[in-house]
Order: sequence, then C-alpha cells, then structure tokens
Amino acid sequence: MLPLSSSKKGNIFELRLKKDFANAMKNPIGPFEKDLLRLTNVCLEEDIEIKFTLVNDGIKSFYDCLERSKGRFNLAFFLLPDFAPFAVVPMEGYIDDSGILEKAVSLMDECKFENALEILCILRKKNPNLHQVAFNIGVAYQKLALAGFSFNENRFNAVRFFQEELSLNPHSALAMNNIEEIEKLRGNLEGSIRWLELAINEAPASLRILSNLIKSRVLLCQKSKSSTAQILEKIEPELGRCFQIHPEHRITQELLRTLSKIFDFEFLRKNPFFPVDFRYA
Repeated sequence: MLPLSSSKKGNIFELRLKKDFANAMKNPIGPFEKDLLRLTNVCLEEDIEIKFTLVNDGIKSFYDCLERSKGRFNLAFFLLPDFAPFAVVPMEGYIDDSGILEKAVSLMDECKFENALEILCILRKKNPNLHQVAFNIGVAYQKLALAGFSFNENRFNAVRFFQEELSLNPHSALAMNNIEEIEKLRGNLEGSIRWLELAINEAPASLRILSNLIKSRVLLCQKSKSSTAQILEKIEPELGRCFQIHPEHRITQELLRTLSKIFDFEFLRKNPFFPVDFRYA
C-alpha cells in the first residue's frame, strides 16, 4: 500500500490485495493467478487491469512470505501500454493481506463510516506500519464531520489521522489533499493552497489535486477582488496541465463546468493553448 511515484508521468500507483486473497489460498492454482491484486493509478482515480500475476515460487509462497514479513513486499510490474514500449515499475512497501482494508473501503462506500472505523482501528493495532490505514481512518472521520455528526470533533480527529499517515508516509499526496479540504472548510484558503502545493509536488499528474488547487486559487483571488485576467493568469499553469494529462477525463470536464459558471465559457474554448510541460503530455 505504499504509493510509488513514476517520474516519467508524475503518476502515483497504489497496490492492494483484493478481499478474496485469503480465500484464494485455500485452492492456489499455481504461479499464475488472476484477480488477486489491485493496481490503481491514483492520479487518474482509475484501476489498471492486471492481466496476470507471476510469482517465482507460487502464490501460496508469496502469501506465506507476506505473513512472515508482516505485509512487507517488493514487486515489479510490467506496464504494457498500447503503441509504446513496456515499462518496468518496481514497487515496495507494506500491504494488508487480511482483506480488512478492502472491507473498510467498501463499508465507507456504503456510508457505514462507524463500522469502517471499528475494523480499521483493529487493523491499525495489529500492524501499525501499514500505510493507508491511518489515512482511511481520517477519511471516515472526515465523512462523519461532513455528514453533520460532531463536526468539530470529527474534523479534528480526521486531521490527526491524516498527520499520522504523513508520519508513516511523508509523500502521501492523498493525506495532504484531504487536510487541504478541511482547511478550506474552515475558510483558511491560504492554508488550503499551501497543502495543495505540497501535494502536487508529490503527485504532479493528479487531476483531483490540480482541480482543487485551481478552485482554491480562484476563491482566494475572488476574495481579494482580482480581475478576471489576473485570475486566469494565476490558474493557467495548472489548467494547462489538466488539458495535457487528460482533457476528456471526468475531473477535467467537471472543472471546466465549474469555471464556466464563473467566466465566459467561450473565452476558455478560444484559448486552449497553454504552456506545454512534456513530462505530462
């Protein structure tokens, strides 16, 4: 569960075991096994299909080693994009082999935040070194606060666990992004932008973070009575990067819809040329 930065595209990949992994160990097929691992491109918020998994001594051996190492892993992924040479992506870190994290994430998707908190705290106590556990505890508290339950208390707990995640993984752009959302709720736009600038340094190709940074810059500029030209100049680098990364992505399109309510949409359509950073083109 240790995110890995790819210097070529500024992406971050997250690796998790699917919740049926333990059951798969009862009838291991052999060195090739499908649907055991989940690889996510965090910056595009999309899963990457894993065609097959190859482990030297078999899946069962891999599982036994994870148990002995308490979730510590070292793997290599071969990415095979269309019309491009394959890339080898080495990954290492800690991973949850119990399925608890996957179950907790599913519970939060169902808005069962207190149930998710209960099992996440058990997982945290069992193995405090796992990444993403403290982060997801923070997310659960944040969701409870946003739902109107003990807003100040849950907001405080959310920040505390995001900070704990950063103590385990100082490069966690997700934790930084979620802290900025709480700062924005408090009306601290300057603090929001500081956290987003830190986050974008860790995940330069994250459309979610770029979008949040643009929105915070617009709000701060509006607060200071900046002109339309000044605001557009301020957001141009990040907006251009969104177009270079994925102009048709739902996050980019949602951002355009938000900006179209503030500015003349035709102006944006007539000015599609932004400074090009070929790291993300």
